[in-house]
Amino acid sequence: PTFEAKTIPVPRWLPERLVGMQTWRFLRQLAGIAHGPFLRPDGTIGGRTPGYDDASEMLVIGDADWPEIPDAPTDAEVRQAVTTLLNVVREFPFVGPAGKSVWASAVLSAIARPAIAGPVPLHVVDASTRGSGKSKLAKVASLIAEGVEPAMESLTTDDREMDKRLLAVLAEGSRVVVFDNVTGPVGGASLDRFLTSTVYGGRLLGTNTTLKLVNLTVPLVTTNNASVTADTARRCIALRLTPDDDLPEERTFEVPDLEDHVRARRRELLTAGLVILRSHAAKGFPIHAEAFNQADDGTVTTVPVRPKGSFEAWSRVVRHAIIGAGLPDPE
Repeated sequence: PTFEAKTIPVPRWLPERLVGMQTWRFLRQLAGIAHGPFLRPDGTIGGRTPGYDDASEMLVIGDADWPEIPDAPTDAEVRQAVTTLLNVVREFPFVGPAGKSVWASAVLSAIARPAIAGPVPLHVVDASTRGSGKSKLAKVASLIAEGVEPAMESLTTDDREMDKRLLAVLAEGSRVVVFDNVTGPVGGASLDRFLTSTVYGGRLLGTNTTLKLVNLTVPLVTTNNASVTADTARRCIALRLTPDDDLPEERTFEVPDLEDHVRARRRELLTAGLVILRSHAAKGFPIHAEAFNQADDGTVTTVPVRPKGSFEAWSRVVRHAIIGAGLPDPE
């Protein structure tokens, strides 16, 4: 038989009823879209082949040619993975060794986002001057984890407008979002609610319809010397860049086009991140009481690891994986 497609008006009650059902017997739940392997909630690696991943309810888009990940990586393999990952950002002028841990957290948080049953803190990339490479640092984190550039947004002090922007970010399904080149104070009621919400609700632009969307983002802010409001400060972790050059935008680098370099080596870099996360998961996601700290003179000491309220799931999966890999506490 032959069929002819026709467009017919849909009665208003039909879509409202379908949306109200929330579950559909013959449709699989979609938690998100991934562009490569990721950490599942049970600590295993998913997404090595394209298609629907039942264990995580993620749809995987991309290639299937991914290196094998050891089920229980050795300490030597973890050290090599850390070296591989951090080598990408070796030319950035980080202040203190913990800055690299914060950047590593952005990468690992995006890779492990399906495994984090809760919000992820705001990663603040602060710089002393323009041209320091803060936006590039944020983009590279997304290119490794997701294979695509992050959603780039602007931050506003208008709380109602900010609420709409955050809702739009979630509706687009972006895993990594960067609020770029923020000049004013970082904070606000909507942003604070977004940073500690697993489900974010707001009114659809131009309507009276209220949406509730699952928050599976990894948020970053790039800024030059902007202040962070008191309520937002506890919801973020921060790194700082301070180039020695008077004109940092005119510097030359060993790797002139870092973004293309990362795209070409993404399999190796993403695999390194997965090795760090999988090692931590294979050990049962241990919680560390102490972390290493390195002073400016190179002296290494240990410091207590204090809980970070509202981000317990992120701490369990990512923060303690970083500490267990021998890096300073990103907090």
